[in-house]
Amino acid sequence: MSKSISKPTKRRSKKSSPPAIDKLLKPSVGIVAALFGYFFFKGLKSEIPRVEVTDELALRQVFFGEGGSSKNYVVLCHSATSTLPVSSVFEDARSNANPELADFVMMDCHHVLPSGKNVIERFKFGSVKGPTIFMSGKIGSPQQVAPKHLKSGMTLIKYLRQMLEPHPIKITNTKVLKSSCLNKEYCALLIKGTTPTTSLKKTIHQLIESYEQIQFASSDGLTLAITNLEQHIPLIHDGKNQFLLFKKVSGGLGAASNNTQGEEKKSDSRLISSIAVYRGDDVSFGSLNTFLSSALSSSSSYFQKITVLPSVKTRTKKVEASLINKRQRVLEQRQRTFDRQNQPPSEQHTGAREERKAERDRRREQHHKDHNIEELSPEELAERERARRKDMEEESEKWFIQNEEEEFDDEESDEEEDILDLD
Repeated sequence: MSKSISKPTKRRSKKSSPPAIDKLLKPSVGIVAALFGYFFFKGLKSEIPRVEVTDELALRQVFFGEGGSSKNYVVLCHSATSTLPVSSVFEDARSNANPELADFVMMDCHHVLPSGKNVIERFKFGSVKGPTIFMSGKIGSPQQVAPKHLKSGMTLIKYLRQMLEPHPIKITNTKVLKSSCLNKEYCALLIKGTTPTTSLKKTIHQLIESYEQIQFASSDGLTLAITNLEQHIPLIHDGKNQFLLFKKVSGGLGAASNNTQGEEKKSDSRLISSIAVYRGDDVSFGSLNTFLSSALSSSSSYFQKITVLPSVKTRTKKVEASLINKRQRVLEQRQRTFDRQNQPPSEQHTGAREERKAERDRRREQHHKDHNIEELSPEELAERERARRKDMEEESEKWFIQNEEEEFDDEESDEEEDILDLD
């Protein structure tokens, strides 16, 4: 009896047979269409505006901030017909920067303006290997961004924030103090007695946003000293801040200029300023805001006129001693004025005369001490007086000085001689 041997059946793998192509065609087409639509609409949304160089009003608005615009512009020089790609640094900065910082636009900087020069020649941009980018608008005339700030999009954003965001001007010398602070209509100066805290920085930033008519500035009170303000502000101590508000009275720092007729005339007279001092220790936003609003809304009597413009000096031991001496003299003068005002009317004149004599004696003594002058004894003074009188007598004899009677007798004798000769 024969046994039948059956062959084992092979199992067919499910992955061995590929799916039908027609089943994958429709999903693939859908995915491709979705991706194309996404990038298409993204490109439309991120398209960089272009300034028409033939529109004069648009150019003046971008270049000089005219037309009532309060915007700043970051402009990339790129022609519409250029085959070069748009700068990736410019695109990254535009994508990640705060929209309120500035408007990012492109412009054909090689277009010839009505003046016969293109934008690069008109504003004297330097030639660089990378992209040509400049800032303009509210901050003033176009300023080219240096290549060292174009290494990446974040580097450009950091530089733009430093240049375009409002911040207090750092006072480092007398020239900056006068041109950037005292020559403005209003200037608020923070003299820092210590490293400013985060809350103080936030307060100053809020004040800058609240008072556009005020120029804010700061100075390091530990390394620099503001002189000629001894009668207005006390000496600064470590850890204490001082807040001052300057108001321009008249004049300016303008130099002599030539008019249309070629005649030289002075554009501004001497700069005169006034000051208001915040007396409190609290430098919070509420306290400083109240001080500024009161100063701006009040009359000019709120401010005190400055006789000599302040100057900035490095805080050394010699400068410190000079400031202390000046302040001591101011305090003594105020005390004398106070005492004189409280004296009876009959004693005011006598007291003033005695004070002037005492002041002269004090200055004479200080002068002798500074110049190592020794005071003469009474005998030496008498000897000096005798020598002086002797010198005067000798000089008078040299000039043959005679009295009037002898001179009159000589004239009469001359007349008699003339008469006898005529006979």
